Amino acid sequence: MKKIEMPGIKAMFVGGLVIAIVCLASAKIHADKRVRPSAAPAMETAVTAHVPATVAPLTDTQDDKGLWLTIRPTGFETKEMTIDAGDYFVVIQNATGLDRFALRIQREGGQTIHDVRLPRFHKYWKHEVHLTSGRYLVSEVDHPDWSCVVIVN
Repeated sequence: MKKIEMPGIKAMFVGGLVIAIVCLASAKIHADKRVRPSAAPAMETAVTAHVPATVAPLTDTQDDKGLWLTIRPTGFETKEMTIDAGDYFVVIQNATGLDRFALRIQREGGQTIHDVRLPRFHKYWKHEVHLTSGRYLVSEVDHPDWSCVVIVN
């Protein structure tokens, strides 16, 4: 029996496989850049009435509190917020387009709570923070005009 070679079909199969791998890799790389506007209103319902919609809790339980802040090229999306005292899981997203960013959380009067410079290409800073009554300033160290005031009751 004579074996029939079909190099054209093999080449098409390999080419299609390479294209599929490249598409999947590209989708994975760009997945964290996608924004799903429909998700924001669902998270807003769990936020207390005096907290802006851009701050969303990370869990559904009453005891766990979370804050999500985003820094854009124009500064923080949320310029000021009021929250209750307690422990918070804080997530600050770097959407500035800069490779690096440095964060500082200071209590009014100058006491620094956190001062951190993130490694290159890190898009988030996540940390649990205990906040007592008072005013706090969250800022990007290299851009002092990029700030958010957090008033804690």
